[in-house]
Amino acid sequence: MYRFILLFYFYIFLFTGNRNLVCAQSFSAKESLDSQIDSLMLQYRIPGLQVAIVKDEKIVYRQSYGWSDIESETTVSDSSLFRIASISKPVTFVAILKLLETNRLTTDQLVFGEKGILSEDYTIPDDERVKRITVKHLLNHQSGWTNIPSDYIFMNPYLTMPQVIQKVLSTYPPSCDPGTQYSYSNFGYGILGIITEKLTGMSYEEYVRKEILLPCGIAGMVITNDTYEERHFNEVSYYSQESASPYLLPANRLGSCGGWIASATDLVKLLVHIDRNPEVEDIIPETMMQGTYFNFLRWEHSGSLPGTTTLLVRKDNRWGYAVLANTRTLPTVNIINGMRHVLDSVTNE
Repeated sequence: MYRFILLFYFYIFLFTGNRNLVCAQSFSAKESLDSQIDSLMLQYRIPGLQVAIVKDEKIVYRQSYGWSDIESETTVSDSSLFRIASISKPVTFVAILKLLETNRLTTDQLVFGEKGILSEDYTIPDDERVKRITVKHLLNHQSGWTNIPSDYIFMNPYLTMPQVIQKVLSTYPPSCDPGTQYSYSNFGYGILGIITEKLTGMSYEEYVRKEILLPCGIAGMVITNDTYEERHFNEVSYYSQESASPYLLPANRLGSCGGWIASATDLVKLLVHIDRNPEVEDIIPETMMQGTYFNFLRWEHSGSLPGTTTLLVRKDNRWGYAVLANTRTLPTVNIINGMRHVLDSVTNE
């Protein structure tokens, strides 16, 4: 908390910080956007923020605001990397689609049990619900596991992801039959990361970087680390407005469900390669991008962790945007709605 208190001493400097406009072709709303972003940052006490906007599959605007690290008076740059939290799930979804495209996986494949993808890796209870969980159930947040009594992904931070999976299998049975109830699940997407490793013989991070990110021209995205001292090069600092510390999370373990760090530019580069529009060649066939996260004209996903708020939106066939901040308010929906309102108001030409 003491680190966040320093923010107030720097507010006088906040809006004289980085305004590094790199690209503003055909974007007439720059002044309006800057003014609204300034107001948003003041309202929600956001130290640093990054925005990137695409129109007709071209980056028309990217801008950085405020502080990457208050203590060192380092401003956010367009190469700064932020934890993207649950926007990691669409990244994982695309990785699974790539495995489907290359015939290494089907959505109807079982995950656990004698015929499951992970049959040799875990001891499972004699529970038919567990044995019926498929890849599709995990993708659609319908595994049967819920976040009651707690979100399993945040249990003992000293456990590895495989150890978390075994702990849940041994201790927490599904609450209902798979496929019968939607319950947003970090844990389910954590399992998808392990499935990716099982089928590719590579780490989840290595596979995604090689098969998804690099073909999109994205070189900087990596999985985050847990502590302030372990920050990656160009990674921002995170500032809490709540009792939970950004640096007491198993952030690295979140991996496939919430562990990536990226710039706003990285995220819109990914967006234009999966948006079903023809100008930029997609990395996944259009016919495969009709499921979760892709089946609406407007597609969006937000992310939230202590010290992190993020939003990635495919607004329509012309516009998309990403916005990343290095703090979080409670309730989180307030700052996310604020981000959405600001960006929607200037992407309506």
